[in-house]
Amino acid sequence: MNNVPPSWIPPEEMRRPTRHPHINLTIAILGSGIIGNETAILVGEYIVAYSRVTMWATQSNPPKDFKEKTLLAHSASETVEKIYKSWLEYATAFRASGGKVGTYENQDMALKITMREAIESLTNMQH
Repeated sequence: MNNVPPSWIPPEEMRRPTRHPHINLTIAILGSGIIGNETAILVGEYIVAYSRVTMWATQSNPPKDFKEKTLLAHSASETVEKIYKSWLEYATAFRASGGKVGTYENQDMALKITMREAIESLTNMQH
């Protein structure tokens, strides 16, 4: 296990209401009321990609060994961390501006790019 970097430890707010940080993050984003339709779609696609890689990792034939599962879990956790950090930047910028159009577009674009990259990363784990 020497080649496995330490996993991200989600902050307390990402540990509820469920025990799954990726679900809690998507709940926070969708429930915020400060995202557009494109981001909402990306959140849905992220949930699908995360669920598919989890099913693939746990139901594969032949079964994945402990090291493979650990590496996959770490990689999946990295996607949560990246989206979380990008989400915080977006939410902070949006709220600081009072939602004024033209003031948080860079953070909005960065969040969408981060989510697309996370979806692609999760999808590629199955190949």
